[in-house]
Amino acid sequence: MSLNGYMFGHENAMYRRLQFVIISFLALSFLASFSVCVKRLRKGAVLTYFFVLFLFGFTYIFADGAKYVIDNENLFSNIFIYGLTGFILMQMVEDYAVFFKTLRLIGYGVVIYSTVIVLYGSIGTGYMGFSYAILLYVIALLYSGLFQKNNLSLLFGIVGTIVNISGGTRGSLLSLFALLLAFLLFSKRWKLVVLFLCLSAIFTLNFSRILQYASEIMRVMGFNSRIVGAILGTEMSSLSDANGRISILNVSLELIRKNWLFGYGFLGERAYINSRIWWFTTNGYAHNLVIEILLQFGIIVGSALLFMFVYKIVYYIRRFENNSMCGIIMIFLCYCVHLAVSRSYATTFEFWCLLGLLWRYPHKINQDSQYAT
Repeated sequence: MSLNGYMFGHENAMYRRLQFVIISFLALSFLASFSVCVKRLRKGAVLTYFFVLFLFGFTYIFADGAKYVIDNENLFSNIFIYGLTGFILMQMVEDYAVFFKTLRLIGYGVVIYSTVIVLYGSIGTGYMGFSYAILLYVIALLYSGLFQKNNLSLLFGIVGTIVNISGGTRGSLLSLFALLLAFLLFSKRWKLVVLFLCLSAIFTLNFSRILQYASEIMRVMGFNSRIVGAILGTEMSSLSDANGRISILNVSLELIRKNWLFGYGFLGERAYINSRIWWFTTNGYAHNLVIEILLQFGIIVGSALLFMFVYKIVYYIRRFENNSMCGIIMIFLCYCVHLAVSRSYATTFEFWCLLGLLWRYPHKINQDSQYAT
């Protein structure tokens, strides 16, 4: 639906028809699979959902200014209808091979459609929404191409990467780089590592010339890439331009110092950040996963939550195998790397999917080993 919005505009009749078709399809699919889903629904997933709901309700009732921010930003629907649904869905999946194949097949269509949108020039200022709408599928295709040697997926993944750079935002580059780094780490193909270092050196030495060619090609073709513009200094001063994030970081650290023990509650920090940054009326979050959790839960509880999260990731990495479930976890993990500089974990569907997968991973390993014996 996000891509349809860029293609046709949110007020266009075609967009509304497609929206109705998509929602109807999802509703019918849900009803058709309801009985199966209920059987696969795990108690831990339900308890997690209601525990987050409890935290949300506590903040909504007692935190200063939270009610206005939550209502104004539609955070209830963004978290409990959109975000946390990912956690529950990942708990229900039984055949990760089918899930991975479906993700890859949808990715082909997404890359084709997004390419048309970029060529059509209808993104406007929606570069961030566009970038993150296609990023997961691009990573899935690149993973299939690199780890599973699927040449068609690799081709579409490369095209999707170019499209993302042409119409997307800088945060997506971190996720794409994380996947490349993971491939070099786990593939153990040292010749590729050497080749990558050599190509990186060549690119660095010819950086200015490559940028000039890229800029000229984009000018002739009528493209307007925020990422390339940031590198050239036409959109921002540089690719590393913080775009206001230094101010957000300073305010966030000040708030942590003032209430480091208990924090401000789940989503409770947003009202305080909004009130201290003059250009914020919404989006008053830290734009950094670690800082956001410390703001909400304090140093002690927040550090414990982050430790458990990192422990789950390390547990997964040490047992990584080139199978469907590990591949899906890698795709969502690389996607979530951009949460270090952008967006909020609380409203990011893919982050909750990652949590669901990491939660399920040890149990799935034990099940598979029991079946093997």
